[in-house]
Amino acid sequence: MLLCHAAGADLYALCADAWMVAFKRRVAEVEATTASSEAQESQDIVTVNGGDMAEALRNLVPSLSLHEIAKYERLRDKYEA
Repeated sequence: MLLCHAAGADLYALCADAWMVAFKRRVAEVEATTASSEAQESQDIVTVNGGDMAEALRNLVPSLSLHEIAKYERLRDKYEA
C-alpha cells in the first residue's frame, strides 16, 4: 500500500496495529524479566518504534482498492477543473 493513497481509516489502522505490535512485544519483555522494581515501575509503558510500524505496514490491508482510488482521482480531477 502506498501511504500517499491511504485513506484516513488506513492511517488509523496502521497506528492502532503498530501499537498492538508494540504492546505484545512489551508484554513478552515484562514476562521475560525478573520481578525487579525497575521492571515493575516501567511495565505500563508501551513505546511504538519504527520496527513496530514496519511490521504493522506489512500486514495492513488497504481499505480502498486500486480501482476505487482511480475512481476517486477521476472525481477529484473532474471537480478541480
